[in-house]
Amino acid sequence: MAKYLIVGLGNIGADYAGTRHNIGFDVADALVKKHEGSFRLDRLAEVAEVRWKGKTLITIKPTTFMNLSGKAVKYWMDKEKIPLENVLIIVDELALPLSRFRLRPAGRLPSLRSRTPRTSNPLRRPRLQLRRLKPPQPRQHLPNRATPATVHHVNTVSAPA
Repeated sequence: MAKYLIVGLGNIGADYAGTRHNIGFDVADALVKKHEGSFRLDRLAEVAEVRWKGKTLITIKPTTFMNLSGKAVKYWMDKEKIPLENVLIIVDELALPLSRFRLRPAGRLPSLRSRTPRTSNPLRRPRLQLRRLKPPQPRQHLPNRATPATVHHVNTVSAPA
């Protein structure tokens, strides 16, 4: 059975809960909930395992701040023996309007520098970028809370059919 690592990125702590910066956590929560899974606290992340169309999805929400999440990604790739090509990172993207997402097969993003500091192919992994609201100034977007309409939208589009 094929295994995939789904990484929902965000920042830990009550100050960041419900912010647009934590959309990766929100998508991971919606995916796991839709497939009747639940997260447990484990090494470097909250972890859930769900099945979808004959595949195992190991879904993690790193318990480090976003810029240090590479340790969690590397640990879970190694522990579950998941190759780099089976890793998907879900991250907020300032440049995208609401209701838009972008799937990139590989790429570089300054805030993702530590995602795979110890992999053979650093920073080259599929990345799903999502945007909740109109692009604010980069530093101003972190503390803003999501509106109910945005939360509904994330829950609607994030879980596979």
